Amino acid sequence: MHSVENDSKMHSAIAYGLVVLLLITSTGCGSDAESSDIALMDDSNTAFIPPSTASELAGIFATQYSNANDFDIWVCSMDGGSPIVAYHLGADQNGVEYDLRNQNAETAFTWTAMSGSSLTTVADTGLETVVDNIIFSSRNNVTFTVNQQLTFSCQRETNALLNEPTSVIPPVNPNDNSLNYGGQEYQLTHGLEEQFRFRPVQGNDTHRSSQINIADGEFFSTILLSPSAVIWRPRAATVWLRASIHTPGPGEFTSATFTYEPESTDEDGPAVAGRNFFQDGSFGVDINNDGAIESADGESLDITGGTIAISKSGEIYSVSFNISLENGVDVSGTFSGDFLTVSAR
Repeated sequence: MHSVENDSKMHSAIAYGLVVLLLITSTGCGSDAESSDIALMDDSNTAFIPPSTASELAGIFATQYSNANDFDIWVCSMDGGSPIVAYHLGADQNGVEYDLRNQNAETAFTWTAMSGSSLTTVADTGLETVVDNIIFSSRNNVTFTVNQQLTFSCQRETNALLNEPTSVIPPVNPNDNSLNYGGQEYQLTHGLEEQFRFRPVQGNDTHRSSQINIADGEFFSTILLSPSAVIWRPRAATVWLRASIHTPGPGEFTSATFTYEPESTDEDGPAVAGRNFFQDGSFGVDINNDGAIESADGESLDITGGTIAISKSGEIYSVSFNISLENGVDVSGTFSGDFLTVSAR
């Protein structure tokens, strides 16, 4: 989970953080990368043999041009979710990363294969990352681990994908969704649930936890390396409500009302045993109209009380809330529509 206060710092790392992670999948280097690429990426019916050396890994990962405008890319996702990033790898050790959740923003990097199952990448900022546990299930499909925490799966595609719409989810009808803050009404268009792993044995978890996000801008992800994490935030939003909700495990809820608990309350302690509750909530509003909600501008306020009611059927969520903020102002509203759900660490 992340706070609004940390988002500005996280955002400053995006320029190289995403790259490095992307670089992750990028492999390759060596004088024989080009010849290896030709051997492994042809249309023959020869059996695929996983790479065992650095040069073989470099050859398999390299993406080839069919002409100046058409080339292959690796498209990557986490935990079976929607594609997050894509990259093109040149035989000259230079690559380009495309942030699929941020208008295909491009970032340059270099890459070097170290063995048949590991590689290093270097962003243009000088930040270096090691990627290992690289496993190919076929010539066009691969999985790997970054920093021993983030697991990605990637598939080779053509760059035509980069011309497709990049919106994460379609907005719902804004006339049916709104919130009231300080007497002013704001429309709501997008919802996101970040679902955290339930670990009753390793983590002694008694509750399932996730973070609910509602805003008037589409949600997109960015990848950080220190600490390793994927964070989500709304693009060009005016308002953003979020809170960490907890429901007794192991089953998932379909309808529940969550009551505020201070952050000092142990989420797995006896005080909340068998109860639905929420913590670590905040409400942000873009006061200076600069297109970003930042704590440094006094635009993020902690939630200090209230309730959040949620019911869901598949990807359709209905949310109503009535909460109090640290400045003494109340926020109330409703949202019903298609929620994006993602796995969080």
